[in-house]
Amino acid sequence: VQNDDVEALSNSMGRQDDKAGIQDGVGDYDETGNKVLENEKIKKEKLYTKFVHFILRKNKIQEPKIKKSFKFEKLAFRPALGFLMILIVFALPLKAFTYYKDLNLLKGRVIQASEDAVSGMIEGSRGLQSKDFNETNSEFKIAEDNFIKAQEEIKNLSLFFNILGNVIPKKEIKLAAEADNILEAGSLSARIGMDLNNLLSDFDSENLKAEQIINSLSNKVEDIEKNILRLNLIINKIDPTIIPEEHSANFKSIQEKFSLLSGTVSEFSDLLKALKIFSGFYDDERYLLVFQNNTEMRASGGFIGSYALADMRNGEIINLEVPKGGSYDTEGGLYERIIAPEPLHLVNPLWHFWDANWWPDWEMSAEKLMWFYEESGGPSVDGVISFTPTVLERMLEIIGPIDMMDEYGEVIDAHNFWKITQEIVEEKPLALELKASTSPEQIKHEPKKIIGDMMEKILSRVKEGILKEDLLELVTALTESLDEKHLMFYFKDLELKKQAESYGWDGKIKDTSRDYLMVVNSNIAGAKSDKSIREEIKHKSEVQEDGSIINTVKIKRTHTAIRGADFTGVRNVDWLRVYVPLGSKLISFRGSKSPDKYYFDEPELGWKEDVDVLMNEGQALTHPDSGTKIYKEKSKTVFANWCMVDPGESIEIVIKYKLPFEMKVKEEKNNLKTQIEEYLNPNIKSLVPYSLLVQKQPGSLGSKFSSELILSKNLQSVWVYPQNLELEYGGWTMEDILLTDKYYALAASLK
Repeated sequence: VQNDDVEALSNSMGRQDDKAGIQDGVGDYDETGNKVLENEKIKKEKLYTKFVHFILRKNKIQEPKIKKSFKFEKLAFRPALGFLMILIVFALPLKAFTYYKDLNLLKGRVIQASEDAVSGMIEGSRGLQSKDFNETNSEFKIAEDNFIKAQEEIKNLSLFFNILGNVIPKKEIKLAAEADNILEAGSLSARIGMDLNNLLSDFDSENLKAEQIINSLSNKVEDIEKNILRLNLIINKIDPTIIPEEHSANFKSIQEKFSLLSGTVSEFSDLLKALKIFSGFYDDERYLLVFQNNTEMRASGGFIGSYALADMRNGEIINLEVPKGGSYDTEGGLYERIIAPEPLHLVNPLWHFWDANWWPDWEMSAEKLMWFYEESGGPSVDGVISFTPTVLERMLEIIGPIDMMDEYGEVIDAHNFWKITQEIVEEKPLALELKASTSPEQIKHEPKKIIGDMMEKILSRVKEGILKEDLLELVTALTESLDEKHLMFYFKDLELKKQAESYGWDGKIKDTSRDYLMVVNSNIAGAKSDKSIREEIKHKSEVQEDGSIINTVKIKRTHTAIRGADFTGVRNVDWLRVYVPLGSKLISFRGSKSPDKYYFDEPELGWKEDVDVLMNEGQALTHPDSGTKIYKEKSKTVFANWCMVDPGESIEIVIKYKLPFEMKVKEEKNNLKTQIEEYLNPNIKSLVPYSLLVQKQPGSLGSKFSSELILSKNLQSVWVYPQNLELEYGGWTMEDILLTDKYYALAASLK
């Protein structure tokens, strides 16, 4: 039935038949001129109209408007309903039989279209991995078109199969009934893939400002979130039992991956919101940037020779101030006289800004840096951002060399960065005398200026625009730097602080109720010798028969430099701190070597003591045998002592201590509760856990680490994490590199 025919029929039914020329408004006449009774006429009209409506609905044709002159009576509806029932009873099985015979053909068409679309998605994902963005978009577009094509092909059939599936419970029919959902999920998947790929498209536009790019990213991510939500709803509607066995595992994997993707995109959305706060979209923000040189290790990353002040507004750095004399420019404005922590008396008993990063917990050090900066005449800031030379070296590897011939007579890249900057910072510009337009004398009076000059050029390079491929690598490098604590954040803003903490970018000491270890080195008067130090940490836990645990930690430090070599060929003088579970009892501390007391200076009368120092090492006890300082800090017990090693030599520190908890299966009394539990769960034994959290010191390039857990003879391990841990002695043995924080766990039961 065509629309035009139906319209004509309906209209003709709505007006009086004037063929015989009779218009008395009471009745109508047949072709012979005989008058037709009113009730019979209405019955025929009602029956015919209902039939037309039925045909319209079955073919999904929009029903034409019926003129109001028709008035249906209830009695007239019954014959029409009966006629419709007859049609349904006879026509539906015939239609079912037809479609059932074509089911394999339909199934083939649907699966072929789906496989073509999935193939396009696979090729698209490969393009995404290979960073061929134009090809990737093309593949995702093909995938989306194929899914839409398949949807168009079966859109009039899925509803029928849905009804049929309730009558004939055949798996293939139910699968065909879900075709709409499956193909819509595929179409959304392709759309999401294309949108994810297009996230970085704005970076190709040279005229766009950071504000426009960030706002565009926010809008795009919002659309992706909506599509992912829709996709998850559709996938969860699909009955997994109808999926063919050969595809069942892949379907479950898709469900898991899109659930994970949903969380990832949600996290990215939260990061963009935090980025707006951070980069001054709502209020101008000011940050203190500190350059921690990890070739001269300090607790939170390295000696602070340089710093900068950055003002942010609408995603742009509107002002960057880098003092020419570096951190030492703060000395003149400091009127408070604060006594430095005792180990720093080896260089200066008066505490200054450049030595304020005394604690491995970045929050503690950042707050102390802010205090010293403001007390030295600096303005208040909204946060402190720390980075090491490792961050800049990784950035230079991606964006390429920086031309600084005019200023310093060198093109600086990732390979020569440290050597050249160190020569200038250490006031040895003679090698640059014939190359640079800046005079050696001027460089000598502004030795720290090179760090600021480099930062400005790197930011300028990024602002000018880099390839999307390079941008992804840059993001990856920055993420690695954050995970490895070469880049850390501290914020006053509570929302930003919460975000930094959730991702572990705050450099804080973490809480744990079980075993814990963090080895912290602070180079005091040892020049840049940490560049040549190789550190190996061996951890061993031995569970005694009574359940108590004795730990032994061996720290071997090898100085690989040649005596007298520039910057590194001197004695490495290290204030070593070992953080362990709170309440641990020191048994022995062997191998320490300390500087002569002659080299330490005493503070002057009237100088103030720092509250944070007093609350921590100020409360220290001294171990009688080794002179080790023992105190509490950040819910940990700290063992601290000196460790010195000369070029070409090695030193090994051996620390033995007892943990404050036991690893013992509790023996329950033979009461009614115990008997019921044993009856209900005869194969379940009481378990006792052990876990070890090892935190890497910020700025460290990665110590070699090994751990050995030896269980008592009455215990056996039944579960370990990670699963690749090698099990020996009823416990584990493993080796690792401390590039990031590490976590290991085990559950044991009685043999």
